[in-house]
Amino acid sequence: MPPTCQDLTPPYSVNLGGVRMLVLDTAMASDKPPLDPDPYISQFAALGTMAGSNAWLLAHKPMWGLLPDSSGTSVTVLNPTLQAASDNSLPPTVRLVLTGHIHLAEVLTFTGDRPPQIVAGISGTLLLPQITAPLVGMDVAGQRLTTATTLAQHGFFTFVPGPQGWAATIRDVNGKPIAHCQLRGRSTACGQPRR
Repeated sequence: MPPTCQDLTPPYSVNLGGVRMLVLDTAMASDKPPLDPDPYISQFAALGTMAGSNAWLLAHKPMWGLLPDSSGTSVTVLNPTLQAASDNSLPPTVRLVLTGHIHLAEVLTFTGDRPPQIVAGISGTLLLPQITAPLVGMDVAGQRLTTATTLAQHGFFTFVPGPQGWAATIRDVNGKPIAHCQLRGRSTACGQPRR
């Protein structure tokens, strides 16, 4: 540990279940102007040598999360600082971006080679309004959304590896499944749990 507190710590990785978890310190990345992407440029550059053959990016702030307005009928794309610092590009072996910060559950898949963005922000504070705006086809920092599942309900995510990829389940506070999502390669799709 450093002898004094730092505003920005270097990225590091942890191997877990056949996936290299790349941890990026994004707590100070501003959601709105004035933006300062410079401190994060070297952070993203370091990910290329750390990613290995199968990686997830873990951070507090999402790269491509959707922040609803007070009615849920309009959204703002977050985080412009991280988008600028990364040029909206990650190493090709990054299969998922898993974050918090936005107080919703979001499972977003994009066109192109961008990995899915999962926002797991439903575990312990006041939730934001449910997003009612149409999302599929929306431009998110240069790529279009192909699937979008959002949920404003307290709970948590679980991730289980399988032969076809990872199963991500959104659960309520009692552990009951709300939605099942399948992560395969650089895409994901969610559906309702079987009754």
